[in-house]
Amino acid sequence: MIEKFIGLWVDNNANLLLIEPWKLNIVKVLFASGKTKAPVSRDFMQQQFTVDVPGEYRIGAPPRAS
Repeated sequence: MIEKFIGLWVDNNANLLLIEPWKLNIVKVLFASGKTKAPVSRDFMQQQFTVDVPGEYRIGAPPRAS
Protein backbone atom coordinates (compact mmCIF):
# COMPACT_ATOMS: atom_id res chain seq x y z
CA MET A 1 0.00 0.00 0.00
CA ILE A 2 1.40 3.41 -0.98
CA GLU A 3 1.32 5.90 1.88
CA LYS A 4 2.79 8.83 -0.06
CA PHE A 5 2.67 9.82 -3.69
CA ILE A 6 6.10 10.48 -5.15
CA GLY A 7 6.12 12.23 -8.49
CA LEU A 8 8.84 11.57 -11.03
CA TRP A 9 10.12 14.12 -13.53
CA VAL A 10 12.90 13.96 -16.11
CA ASP A 11 14.45 17.34 -17.00
CA ASN A 12 16.05 18.39 -20.31
CA ASN A 13 19.41 16.97 -19.19
CA ALA A 14 17.88 13.52 -18.53
CA ASN A 15 18.16 13.99 -14.75
CA LEU A 16 15.51 12.15 -12.76
CA LEU A 17 13.83 14.30 -10.09
CA LEU A 18 11.82 12.66 -7.29
CA ILE A 19 9.11 14.97 -5.97
CA GLU A 20 7.32 14.17 -2.72
CA PRO A 21 4.98 16.06 -0.40
CA TRP A 22 6.78 16.64 2.87
CA LYS A 23 5.29 19.07 5.36
CA LEU A 24 2.34 21.42 5.09
CA ASN A 25 2.79 23.43 1.85
CA ILE A 26 6.33 22.09 1.30
CA VAL A 27 7.54 19.66 -1.34
CA LYS A 28 10.90 17.91 -1.28
CA VAL A 29 12.83 17.39 -4.52
CA LEU A 30 15.52 14.70 -4.56
CA PHE A 31 18.04 14.26 -7.35
CA ALA A 32 21.65 13.26 -8.05
CA SER A 33 24.28 16.01 -8.13
CA GLY A 34 25.47 16.72 -11.68
CA LYS A 35 29.16 16.57 -10.74
CA THR A 36 29.42 13.87 -8.10
CA LYS A 37 26.07 12.08 -8.56
CA ALA A 38 25.69 12.30 -4.77
CA PRO A 39 22.09 12.48 -3.52
CA VAL A 40 20.83 16.06 -3.13
CA SER A 41 17.62 17.25 -1.51
CA ARG A 42 15.95 20.65 -1.86
CA ASP A 43 12.77 21.93 -0.21
CA PHE A 44 10.33 24.25 -1.99
CA MET A 45 7.17 25.99 -0.87
CA GLN A 46 4.41 24.28 -2.80
CA GLN A 47 3.00 27.50 -4.28
CA GLN A 48 6.50 28.50 -5.51
CA PHE A 49 7.35 25.18 -7.13
CA THR A 50 6.40 24.91 -10.79
CA VAL A 51 7.35 22.40 -13.44
CA ASP A 52 7.73 23.62 -17.01
CA VAL A 53 6.20 21.46 -19.70
CA PRO A 54 9.56 21.18 -21.56
CA GLY A 55 11.02 19.45 -18.50
CA GLU A 56 12.99 21.93 -16.38
CA TYR A 57 11.97 22.84 -12.86
CA ARG A 58 12.26 26.39 -11.58
CA ILE A 59 11.62 28.41 -8.45
CA GLY A 60 9.22 31.30 -8.59
CA ALA A 61 5.84 32.66 -7.68
CA PRO A 62 2.90 31.37 -9.68
CA PRO A 63 1.87 33.56 -12.63
CA ARG A 64 -0.51 36.35 -11.75
CA ALA A 65 -3.91 36.51 -13.39
CA SER A 66 -4.34 39.53 -15.69
